[in-house]
Amino acid sequence: IEKSNSNHKPSIAKSHDYTIQIIGLSDEKTVHDFIRVNHLENQAHYFQTKLGDKPFYLLVYGEYTSEKEALNARKNLPQALQQY
Repeated sequence: IEKSNSNHKPSIAKSHDYTIQIIGLSDEKTVHDFIRVNHLENQAHYFQTKLGDKPFYLLVYGEYTSEKEALNARKNLPQALQQY
């Protein structure tokens, strides 16, 4: 799992401008637990931002070159992840 700096885009590579936000949580340990329970260790990364004046963690999945590609990929997420 990669924790990205909040000053950077969630996307790792410049050629990939889109990703899928899976969930946002206020507790970093809960993010790790969510990743482990859903077997996302090599498929997702998260970054810290702020919600109000408190830390907030966004879990994102995949890297896509277009909005259309990301939307299509979202339809193919495991059912357990589609509820978020």
